Amino acid sequence: MIPNLYRYPLDLSGVSRNNFVTGEPHAIGTMPVRVIAPRQGLFFAQSVQVVDAFTQHTLLPLQYRFQFLHEHATRLTGKEVDAVIVITDPGVNPNVLITYQALGGDYSQPLAAIADEITALSDDTRGVAFPDITNKPDTYPPVPHLHAIGDTYDWDYIVTAIEMLMAIVTLSETASYDTVLGFIDQQVNLRNGDIANLAQQLSAHITNYNNPHQTTLTQVDMYSAAQVAALIASQTTVREAGDTALLASIATHAGDQTNPHRDTAADIGGYTTEEATANLNAIVNALDAILAKDAAAMSAHIAETDNPHEVTLAQIDGLTTAQINSVISTAMQPATTQLTATEGQLNNHITNYNNPHQTTLSQISGWDSGSIGTVNTQATNHINNKSNPHQLTASQVGTLTSAQINSNITNNMVNPANNSYLTPQANNINAHTGNFNNPHNTTVAMLGGWTYAQWQAALQAAINNLSYH
Repeated sequence: MIPNLYRYPLDLSGVSRNNFVTGEPHAIGTMPVRVIAPRQGLFFAQSVQVVDAFTQHTLLPLQYRFQFLHEHATRLTGKEVDAVIVITDPGVNPNVLITYQALGGDYSQPLAAIADEITALSDDTRGVAFPDITNKPDTYPPVPHLHAIGDTYDWDYIVTAIEMLMAIVTLSETASYDTVLGFIDQQVNLRNGDIANLAQQLSAHITNYNNPHQTTLTQVDMYSAAQVAALIASQTTVREAGDTALLASIATHAGDQTNPHRDTAADIGGYTTEEATANLNAIVNALDAILAKDAAAMSAHIAETDNPHEVTLAQIDGLTTAQINSVISTAMQPATTQLTATEGQLNNHITNYNNPHQTTLSQISGWDSGSIGTVNTQATNHINNKSNPHQLTASQVGTLTSAQINSNITNNMVNPANNSYLTPQANNINAHTGNFNNPHNTTVAMLGGWTYAQWQAALQAAINNLSYH
């Protein structure tokens, strides 16, 4: 069997540069939720970047999610491996670019290419005969309509009943009339039973999904799964080869920096290098002449110090130096006198250390020596109090009471030891001690004695010796 050939090798590490796919374009439309199946199959979730092709902004993780987690590949690599990216933000534009780390190998199923092939195979414009249409309903809901009585059958019992009624009318016999009604009821019940039986058979046939008519794929003009797989594989190989060649050609063309289209400066609305240089030099020379002339005039004007604009004090609402000095002197005289007097008073007050404000200890929240001594005595007594003055409990200091400690020792050490070892061992020892059925299989020889047979033999030997003497 010829092995499958894949563009990307199997990479379980998720970091191989050979399996790094960048800028793969996808047109996702404008539906509220869009789905992307990367062309190179399964991918590592942590490697994915989605870029809006219009804004060139990278999407945030809140704008998309991953779906169809591949459990086997995830266990195999120890990293999350998925098959589909779902764009959940309706504000994302219809075209995106995705970058991801492909798992590769047998997991490189080009899902999008397979979907395209299935769509192409499904786009069959040939006519279809009505008997060849699949999934037709077995029955169609009828609409109200009329039939000629002559087009129907199985009215024999009605005819018989009518004939009987005519005979009854002719003979006017009540008993015969009742007989006819009974016959009619009997026939109605029989027909209702037939209808119910047929309806049951029809319902069973309708719900029979085990191909009761033994329909074959050839009869419905369909391909088998193997045929579909073979067609898809064939078309996929052709398409992938064409895509590879096209992408290589596009890449070569995109990287061609030798003006492959032979565009000229005039074609793109520009200047040649010589034209641009000549125009730029002309502009620079003209600007240099203007700037030089303006700079000379400005320098001459700045150098003038004889009030070239003939500005007066009245124009700028100003005063002469003498006027300014006079105004300052007049304004400062009262303030200077008052400041001198106030400064003397403040200096006298600052140097007064005889409590000029008559401040008391209570006003400044101070303590006298007696209060301080009392508090000191109380603090010393409290510090030396070893009788738990704050009524602290064992739980407040993070420990247990003696009763709790004894209980824990009993429950966690003594009782488990007794229950799991000491008591069973004591029971085993007592049982062994009371066992008088020779639990150690002690023999007479071990005790330095004789068995009954040995004793009997020795006794017999002694008797025999007596008999001889």
